[in-house]
Amino acid sequence: MEYKLADLIDIEKNSILLERFSDALGMSTAIIDLDGEVLIGARWQRICTEFHRVNKDTCKRCIESDTDLANKLRKGEIYSIYKCRNGMTDAASPIAIDGEHVGNFFIGQFLLKPPDREFFRKQAVRYGFDENDYLNALDDVPVVSEEKLPAILLFLTNFAENIASMGLENLRRKSVESKLQRLSKVFQDAADPIIIEDLEGNIIDMNDESVR
Repeated sequence: MEYKLADLIDIEKNSILLERFSDALGMSTAIIDLDGEVLIGARWQRICTEFHRVNKDTCKRCIESDTDLANKLRKGEIYSIYKCRNGMTDAASPIAIDGEHVGNFFIGQFLLKPPDREFFRKQAVRYGFDENDYLNALDDVPVVSEEKLPAILLFLTNFAENIASMGLENLRRKSVESKLQRLSKVFQDAADPIIIEDLEGNIIDMNDESVR
């Protein structure tokens, strides 16, 4: 595709929407292109930003989670759920514009059941995290019940589809603008004079050669 995802979506407008959604449910969201660039990120959990993503060993697990989700989406799944080895759960849905997979929409850094605090306590010791601070960060992680998960996954896929629809509309607009620019250049660079009139004979445009 000639354009990147960032060229085709309204980042500011969608940032506001995702921030409101994230604040309402206490969940993290992100739109990430296939180069790994985070175009929009809202309410990322402290347990990830200050612990899991900072330590090189736990960060490898985060990357493993991102990679597994991305690989499943490339196979055509409408959404994918993955529980990373750090204990967090992530879900993602692909953003496809004009049939081309250009990015992913993520909802993540949540738990599917109350945390096994002993697991996380051992993880803090193993990776040198401050145990109290780490467990305090764990307490902020949202727990998504089995009853709520389908609604969240429905929002995930619908929002990804809406992003794709807006992106396709912008892609078509940019394509038309590009064609008009090329035609305008051909019109102006023509060696012969060209005059365009409406049905009543009024001149509505002429190229540079027409006024020489």
